[in-house]
Amino acid sequence: MSILLAMVMVFSFSCASIEANAYTSKYMSKTAKKNINKYVKSMKIVAQKNKSGKNKTYKIKKIKTKYVVLLFGRTGCSLTMNTLKTAEKLRKKGKSIKVVFLDVDRYDSGLYYLRKKYPKVITSLNYPYNNRHMWTLLRYAGYYRRNVTLPATFVLNKKHKIKYWSYSQDTYGLKAALK
Repeated sequence: MSILLAMVMVFSFSCASIEANAYTSKYMSKTAKKNINKYVKSMKIVAQKNKSGKNKTYKIKKIKTKYVVLLFGRTGCSLTMNTLKTAEKLRKKGKSIKVVFLDVDRYDSGLYYLRKKYPKVITSLNYPYNNRHMWTLLRYAGYYRRNVTLPATFVLNKKHKIKYWSYSQDTYGLKAALK
């Protein structure tokens, strides 16, 4: 009997839902949405050097795709790389997505490899500004803890308004947001 009970408990725990650290905009307050949308419009993204050797500065409002995925993380983080891989797979399947990878570290030797593997991704190493952008967006979204599990992901629609955000890896939520 105890073996049967143990098997039932193991099975029920393995099938139990896992807390999602992701939120669609419909669960955000109007003030939070307004603050995020306003902040995103003012953000400047300094992209890594391109072939000409010059950095390029982007404004989110100049990106003309159906979705913009702002992915804050580091190349050494497997959760960040899995989220990036998921977004890029969707883009390659024909979704109108622009992925912006904002490295939160002072230095990241993996960015060169990332740019080679994902040439369509805008990569930015702009310490401490990327880090500040991430924390500002998280605070506006209502996240008030002192630390975060990367990546912090924000999906914007074609009008550059927040549609979805998450911290930690949530590939299912990301896929749902990019339908």
